[in-house]
Amino acid sequence: EHLEMLSVPVIGYQCDEFPMFYARSSGLPAPLRLDTPEAVAAFVVERLTWGGGALLGVPVPVVDALASSAIQGAMNGALERAKAAGISGAAVTPFVLAEISKALDGRNIPVNLSLSENNARVAGQVAAAISNLG
Repeated sequence: EHLEMLSVPVIGYQCDEFPMFYARSSGLPAPLRLDTPEAVAAFVVERLTWGGGALLGVPVPVVDALASSAIQGAMNGALERAKAAGISGAAVTPFVLAEISKALDGRNIPVNLSLSENNARVAGQVAAAISNLG
């Protein structure tokens, strides 16, 4: 909602609900869905023409995804522990990620690798599609 308020479009790539890092869905609707690198490229080029950008949410591949409920529970617990420990600002993210990894017994590590590889693959496809537009 905050990004939309700042006129930054939030896009789900091949998904109707915005991804939640290690899980395919956060349960929150993606305001816009685009299904191909070409569609994303056309949208991004148009946004750049007007001096803006966009946030593209790319879900983790189905075969590697963890259950949203497991992630949400681990994240909520980690955020509570961060607050109780007085952790704030830039220190929150590394603390929360480490706590999630502990809570999931490291099951998130291969998922994180899969997510990173998939993000790089989609980014490359979108970049190639942008190149083909011009």
